[in-house]
Amino acid sequence: MDISPILEMLREKIGLSPESIGEKHIRKAIFNRMSASSTATVAEYKDLVTASQIELNELINLVVIPETWFFRDKVPFDALADYVKTKWLPQCANKRLNILSLPCATGEEPYSIAMILLELGMSPKQFAIDAIDISDRVIDIAKAGIYSEYSFRGEDIVARSKYFDPHESGYKLHDNVRETVKFKIGNLFDEQLSNMSGYYQILFCRNLLIYFDRSAKDKAIKVLYRLLRTDGVLFVGLAETARLSLWGFNPLDFPQSFAYLKVGANVINAATLNDVIAGAELPKSAITENNNQLYENSVRVAKEKSGKIPTNSARGVAEENIALINKNNSVSEAVDVEAKIAEITALADKGMLQEAEKLCEQLLSANYVSAQLYYLMGNLANSSDNVLLSEEYFMRAIYLDPNHHDALMQLYTLSEIQGNKEKASMYRRRAERVIQRKTNQ
Repeated sequence: MDISPILEMLREKIGLSPESIGEKHIRKAIFNRMSASSTATVAEYKDLVTASQIELNELINLVVIPETWFFRDKVPFDALADYVKTKWLPQCANKRLNILSLPCATGEEPYSIAMILLELGMSPKQFAIDAIDISDRVIDIAKAGIYSEYSFRGEDIVARSKYFDPHESGYKLHDNVRETVKFKIGNLFDEQLSNMSGYYQILFCRNLLIYFDRSAKDKAIKVLYRLLRTDGVLFVGLAETARLSLWGFNPLDFPQSFAYLKVGANVINAATLNDVIAGAELPKSAITENNNQLYENSVRVAKEKSGKIPTNSARGVAEENIALINKNNSVSEAVDVEAKIAEITALADKGMLQEAEKLCEQLLSANYVSAQLYYLMGNLANSSDNVLLSEEYFMRAIYLDPNHHDALMQLYTLSEIQGNKEKASMYRRRAERVIQRKTNQ
């Protein structure tokens, strides 16, 4: 059956790029809902989902893959705390800090933001957090504020015992935190946000743009720009930094936070948008199939020198390969790999993806093998909409370090959107075991 009419509807209504999710996954969701709603043809189901917001929500609940945990990726929350403490409070202590978390998924991100602000000594009257997600199901979970152990996979900034009570289903968030967040069903392109121009000082929009095609990404960035106050801060994901500078965003001076300041003078005029886009193509991935040979050479060198492929921690892999590089005279001077990895991350942070990819190539050419390097390359490939290459790099990361939690979670997400539930479940179980082992240490 031709599902293209529904794919186009999803693109128009929520900005979803079917290519980023995977048509197989969406097709399965559509047929699931067709069966549940007793519709016989795609045309009939399209009429139903167009007329019924309830049915649209049911379809979205199957298509969208919420994946989050408290204080996910520690650095952005460190950057938030630093910004509020050093910039906002000294200058605007008598004003209310307005924050938006979109998509908010099951609530871990906006609640993490609330806990950060409370830890800084702010009262609930000094800030307001809006949290929006397109899925009514995850909004209901967020409002309940009850979480399992799996929501605490990250590096906790605030002691869990301070803000949660034991519950038969896991942990229940204290009411004084829950009440600081206002949850809503919606999406970035909803009319409800059309009158919020310049309303928010802080905007967390992480891992949303990766699901949009280029046209939708530019439309989304335009909305994000409009929602933020001048000098407001936008937080995005590692693979979402490209094109932000075109729209008047400059990187916040906080490495690896993937946070951007809104700078009014640089914003693109809507009248010249098409010309700018036409002349500002995203850099195509500099990491091509030729690097497959570089990878094989790297593995071969590692085998020859050590008799095995290192499978311990990423740091251990790095140390072993630095020694291999120097011993083999593959480069003219010692390579400070940790510094190179940090530099690659910093370039990606600034949206300089082509430069980051070139540094990756340099390390590969030096026969350097690292789980973290391939994890970064997977994110860079993802930012260039190359899902297959991205998956391959994440696979290489866990080959070198089977306990690389972030790579496992990326593979889990990719498997989910491709409709491979069995593989997704396997990666998720592995990621859970990694966290459990760390917890028991």
